[in-house]
Amino acid sequence: MSRTPDTSKTPESLADTQTSTGFDQASGGALDKVRSQVPIATGQDPVVRTKGGGWIAFAGAAFGLLWMGGAGAYLAGYLDINALTPAQLGGLSVFAVAPALLFILAGLLGREVARAGMRAQRLDAAVARLTSPSEHADADAARGVYEGQLGIRVAFDRAFEEWGTRL
Repeated sequence: MSRTPDTSKTPESLADTQTSTGFDQASGGALDKVRSQVPIATGQDPVVRTKGGGWIAFAGAAFGLLWMGGAGAYLAGYLDINALTPAQLGGLSVFAVAPALLFILAGLLGREVARAGMRAQRLDAAVARLTSPSEHADADAARGVYEGQLGIRVAFDRAFEEWGTRL
């Protein structure tokens, strides 16, 4: 199969779909279908957190230890452990340890899912800021002016304190 270029679009029809900056207008994209507004409209950067979900890992470890203790106590109370062969002890230990490892693994995976969700939120906010810079430019400029004024005020306070100590 040979592909031929689409010549059905004329320069005049292409000019109708372009904005004043020369770029095509966005229409029918995946982001338009998912949400209709920018997730972070306040102009503040999202909280950069790489931690989180630690309680899920802790809960998985706690349930795993609880299972191992319960299964071990059940087997010790129900069976005569001294009368069992090593193969039987190995089989029963799988009964006590394998579900506990699954609990622990589920807790660790849950923690990673929570962290991945936070990363996805930060990525979504970054994409929103990059796709609509004009909405965030005012907030960024105001934040820059505020931080500059704050730096000047701190320097002035420090100089005034030094001047007061010299007197």
